[in-house]
Amino acid sequence: MTSKIEKARLLILGGALEYQRVSNHLSSFDTLLQQEMDHLKMAVTKIDSQHPNILLVEKSVSRYAQEYLLAKDISLVLNIKRPLLDRIARCTGAQIVPSIDHISSSKLGYCEMFHVEKFLEEHGSAGQDGKKLVKTLMFFEGCPKPLGCTILLKGANGEELKKVKHVIQYGVFAAYHLPLETFFLPIKVPPFWNSP
Repeated sequence: MTSKIEKARLLILGGALEYQRVSNHLSSFDTLLQQEMDHLKMAVTKIDSQHPNILLVEKSVSRYAQEYLLAKDISLVLNIKRPLLDRIARCTGAQIVPSIDHISSSKLGYCEMFHVEKFLEEHGSAGQDGKKLVKTLMFFEGCPKPLGCTILLKGANGEELKKVKHVIQYGVFAAYHLPLETFFLPIKVPPFWNSP
């Protein structure tokens, strides 16, 4: 997977990219495997016809589909929670496609720069075997409409970062609601205040 893409085009797929087998039917294993491979090839061809650089999928993706996407040079991110997909779609202008059948009418998302970075937790609790935890984060920079942002807090222990996070959340909350409240409650100056 390419971890840095300029002028990225995103396709967001809700659900999984897998072959759905029909139960209660007898058939040979080779036939099923061939049907699965043909179906996934067709699905990846439909995806590639939209010319995305990145495919974000809510659930799992078949190994064969992953290989086909790699051959088409499409970066894949899978198992993304639905609320996060909704946020990415809102910020990039993408439309979440419910299934491969609806892909022709989908709208791709766009950002100036997509990159993936790994951060080592310096002041956190150690993971298994005493190793430090590594967090992998995706960044979507330069979206068409600035409808979201990311604030990365690091450098202190977990308890201090939680306190800073609460302060920043209250600051963002106040900054968001200030224009709404000033619009909702316009201040009218009494006439006697305007006299010299």
